[in-house]
Amino acid sequence: KVGLAHYRGMGTAIDYSAAAKLFLQAAEQGHQASQLTLGGCYRAGQGVPRDFVQAYKWLGLAAELGNATAQERLDSLIKYGMKKIQVDQAKKLIAEFKTVSK
Repeated sequence: KVGLAHYRGMGTAIDYSAAAKLFLQAAEQGHQASQLTLGGCYRAGQGVPRDFVQAYKWLGLAAELGNATAQERLDSLIKYGMKKIQVDQAKKLIAEFKTVSK
């Protein structure tokens, strides 16, 4: 909730960098909504450098947990220009994350 407050400017100034750090902490714990939002941050370059590989990683993890919005955003990343090598890199990061978080 604190991450969303920073992201949306609810009761505080908008601070994408602080929001992304908080989303990362929750996403690493398997929080689906944080994975979705962090993927969006990487996709748009909000609070973190724009990075489609990282965006795909976090959106992919959220999609695997059943998040339909994450799946739609994954599809749009591929449709609008992610190269196969980037998708392969992201899938490797997903597999590594799942191995480490077991």
